[in-house]
Amino acid sequence: MSIVMVVVLLIAFSFVVHRVLERFAPRLLVLNGIEYVAVGIVLGPHAFPLLSAEVLRALQPIVSLSIGLVGFGLGLSLRQHIRSTAGLGVGGLSGILVCLGVGGVFFGVARLFDGGLLEALPMGSPPTGPELEDLWFPLALAGAAAATSHPLIEAWCRREGAKGPVVEMLLSAAVMSSLVGVGLAGYALALQRATQTIDKLGMTRVEWLVACISVGVLSGILFRVFMAADRRPGPDRLFLATIGVVVFTSGMAAGMGVSPLLVNAIAGILVSILHEGADRLHHDLQSIEKPTHILLFIIAGAMWTVPDAWILAGALGLLYSAARLSALKLSIFLATRLVEDAPRPPRAADGLLAQGVLAISIVINYVQVNPEGAGAALGGILPAIVMVDAFAPRALRTMLGNAGALGHIADASMGAADGASAGEGTSASEADPSVPREGARS
Repeated sequence: MSIVMVVVLLIAFSFVVHRVLERFAPRLLVLNGIEYVAVGIVLGPHAFPLLSAEVLRALQPIVSLSIGLVGFGLGLSLRQHIRSTAGLGVGGLSGILVCLGVGGVFFGVARLFDGGLLEALPMGSPPTGPELEDLWFPLALAGAAAATSHPLIEAWCRREGAKGPVVEMLLSAAVMSSLVGVGLAGYALALQRATQTIDKLGMTRVEWLVACISVGVLSGILFRVFMAADRRPGPDRLFLATIGVVVFTSGMAAGMGVSPLLVNAIAGILVSILHEGADRLHHDLQSIEKPTHILLFIIAGAMWTVPDAWILAGALGLLYSAARLSALKLSIFLATRLVEDAPRPPRAADGLLAQGVLAISIVINYVQVNPEGAGAALGGILPAIVMVDAFAPRALRTMLGNAGALGHIADASMGAADGASAGEGTSASEADPSVPREGARS
């Protein structure tokens, strides 16, 4: 089968699966992406080689575009949560502390082995300065550790009917913490790229970083200028403008060899601030955003590899999970007490375990820039992310139950029963306990 046909079938499969799940999943279950990673492993080079190494190389432009769309959606979602200053404060402080904790652990491990870890399990191209040779991988891991999937948390909360200040804090904290993680991971990849090309372009690391950020800023401004001519743009015009901005920004990032996740997130943040229709745009963008998530999960599974030092890779994944969980629990505990008016539910960190497509995008992007680091990133870290996501829904539901954020479901059921016994007509929210009533609060 030709490469073009495989690419077309893979994209078509992603959209068809999304449409099917959009219709049936709300009544059945909410998936977290693990099943698509498994599909990618089956279709990858190690099993049924439909997605061979040659096909994966041909898919890289589409992968960069999909990663860019994830970043743009993350930046765009900031507008929905900007009023929850407590949640943003908790997420920002927690994200910084998680990055410091996980990055410090892996930097210390790399230095402890004095380069032996890099020889046994390559983690990426060492830059030209020996003082920085152990830096890029810990920084990328720290960024991935701070990433939290707010779409997964939102979908699980909607399924459980959870509402209230605790849910709002979780969603806002997830968005802000993810922005911190994307910023750090993108910063690390940009500086590494600058180190690799500094002699060719004659630019300092700071100048290269400013150039990368400027691409995202320029894209956001271009979107605003393009839409300024029409005060009431239609959904088609908004959709086309968004796709154009993401394609342009991702292409520039790929050409510069930097993270499309970071530059598109910057563009998305500007659009969310400057454009009053950002909420509607974010909603319309989900029609292609979710299929690209499916595509990235499948690609991650197909790229998964078992390195020769597989025991060391497994230990690396376990260390990542333990370091992230410890740093997350400590940082959320401190952040909820340092940020004014922040809710303090018990075991709040259990509500922020899910990482989803965002952390996987950071891992894939790292492998794109550092192909020789695939063994450590895909062989060790990817399974750790997937395994934590498998347990995240139960942990979130338990945390919400302990915080009392699920209590309105029982209230809605009692209201429906009272209305039925009185012989009065009931609304849809009163007749169906799964639909929360207006004004219900946890």
